[in-house]
Amino acid sequence: MEVKGLEEIDIRYLTVHRSKGTEADNVIVLKLSNHLLGFPNKMTDAPLLLLLLSDNEAYRFAEERKLFYVVLTRTKNEVALLAPSEASLFVEELLKDNNYLLTSTDGAVNATACPYCKTGKLVIRQHSANGSQFLGCSHYPSCNQTFKNLEILTDKLMCPDCQSGFMVKRSGRFGDFLGCTNYPGCTNTIK
Repeated sequence: MEVKGLEEIDIRYLTVHRSKGTEADNVIVLKLSNHLLGFPNKMTDAPLLLLLLSDNEAYRFAEERKLFYVVLTRTKNEVALLAPSEASLFVEELLKDNNYLLTSTDGAVNATACPYCKTGKLVIRQHSANGSQFLGCSHYPSCNQTFKNLEILTDKLMCPDCQSGFMVKRSGRFGDFLGCTNYPGCTNTIK
């Protein structure tokens, strides 16, 4: 592939599987998303095929985990991992266990943790039926927590009472106040 201004550099676009063993000088891994077709791929094998395969993997996504390890360790110089806000489980493990730096396009990471599963991040999703936006956990479908109010991403005030909702602006007959997103289960308010 040729990139304007970088014609003298050999840039090859390969799948992770196809790149195995090439020992490239530098590697950029794209689209490390937490998605059914992401990396790791979460599609399950056909039940008949599972009967023919060996026992269950000792680690979740063991084969793709090995492949990811090869990508990270067999590069001569540098590896850059590009992940959307709904980052792959592998990327999250690197960040959590090894304190690797994660930056967004503006140089900062402001991810809001999911208050239910505690490991996922709240990301903006779009309702398939009506097109409205809402917040959902990046670990969906394992965690199906959602929030209607997108302001949670910028004003991250956890509810001190239930510890699983966020305090968001609401209007009532006596004016504006902050109320918990878990209402009516949690009736905490702040004037």
